[in-house]
Amino acid sequence: MREKPKFFYGYWILAAAFVCLVVSVGSVWWTFSLFIKPIEADLSWSRGTIMVAFSIFTLVAGVTAPFIGRLIDQYGA
Repeated sequence: MREKPKFFYGYWILAAAFVCLVVSVGSVWWTFSLFIKPIEADLSWSRGTIMVAFSIFTLVAGVTAPFIGRLIDQYGA
């Protein structure tokens, strides 16, 4: 009789990491609009300036992510 394969608990770790990533990234990207008015009042910037800064941040993060990932793979976190 064939034994039932054991459940691989790495899937639970993967699911937990996925949830943590969704919550952390979602809290930055989707709640940023809540902070536009306070930033606008505090720094006297226009909404366009704030969104350009956020767009530049997004582009820089997207371009540098593969390089940072390679460095983390090579040297460790």
